[in-house]
Amino acid sequence: PSMSDPVRENLQTLSQSIYSQLLADMATARSIQPDTLQKLVNTAPHTSKSTLEGKLVDQLGYWAQVLEKINATHEIDADHYVSLIEYQYSLSAPDTEDEIAIIDATGPIARGGGPANPLMSQDFINAQNLERLIRAVAEQPRIKALIVRIDSPGGSYTASDTVYAALKHVRKKGLPVLVYMGDIAASGGYFIAIGGDKIVAQPLTITGSVGVVFGKFMIEEAARKLGIEFESVRIGDNASLLSPLDELSTAQKQKLESLVNTIYQDFVNKVAEARGMSYEEARSVAKGRIYTGLQAQQAGLVDETASFLQTVDMAKQMAGLEKDKPVLLTHYPKPKDFVEQVMELLTMSPQVYLPPYFKSLLQLPFAFQDDPLQARSHIMFQ
Repeated sequence: PSMSDPVRENLQTLSQSIYSQLLADMATARSIQPDTLQKLVNTAPHTSKSTLEGKLVDQLGYWAQVLEKINATHEIDADHYVSLIEYQYSLSAPDTEDEIAIIDATGPIARGGGPANPLMSQDFINAQNLERLIRAVAEQPRIKALIVRIDSPGGSYTASDTVYAALKHVRKKGLPVLVYMGDIAASGGYFIAIGGDKIVAQPLTITGSVGVVFGKFMIEEAARKLGIEFESVRIGDNASLLSPLDELSTAQKQKLESLVNTIYQDFVNKVAEARGMSYEEARSVAKGRIYTGLQAQQAGLVDETASFLQTVDMAKQMAGLEKDKPVLLTHYPKPKDFVEQVMELLTMSPQVYLPPYFKSLLQLPFAFQDDPLQARSHIMFQ
């Protein structure tokens, strides 16, 4: 089946907003007339030569020529370069007691309940751990403000509500909380965001999606085709509610629809309260629709569109710090290095047998895990 007209309209509007912003920024950056740039877009892809002729690039060349130009222009040895991360860790901590904490909330949102597999590249937000970290940060007198960077498509409503409540808690204790949106902060990601004092997005951040969805996979027909049969014993009319083997009855569909509506109303109410809207105003921009950061600002879902460094300036201002005074940006929590990840994998894996004495030795390096305030890194910002 094709997408519904409302979904198509939402996606079309979203795509047009993204396209218009990209085109305007490119035209300004490259000093190209918008109609000329439009023609270049419509005739893409281009060869290197036509790209140069269209002023999309300044010069053609190889990497060795780039290094030669850097050497000649800046009189440095460009053959020896470091990554931005290496440069960051080479900086010495500034002589200041003013600190702004940065907490990253990246990936789908889950309630938690166990450690992530170190070999899995997929990040997720463990709401229990994140709540504990946020509350611990608020107890540190040296921390003057908190910036939460969100890059999440959403997830569990209960988990999102847990983090939202934690941010409201630290705000009540007087700690300014700014939320900075990354590529996406939608659904549960936006739910977390409304817990902050101020929401800052990038112009092209995908956000909004104030809505609730419920569903389950059905495998009964596929299992039957494979010759697999299932039998079960159940007590209670709704014992099989989430079973992938049973269709939902009419009564069960009505019950679930009622629950989903209740959750949706709670979500919209909290958005209305956080954004200073009436319920009707919040609902008019909800209904699961997604927006760019610029559209969300126009709709009242976001306070400002700005860069991360501009967000740091806002945090300093909200914390009552002088704009030109150095401040320490500290990332929490500290990530595990490769050796720590391997040892954690060994201690958590049921497939690997380890003698009790060896397992106890492996646990020793992880004594710091009980301290959520182990800092990830420090960098001076002025």
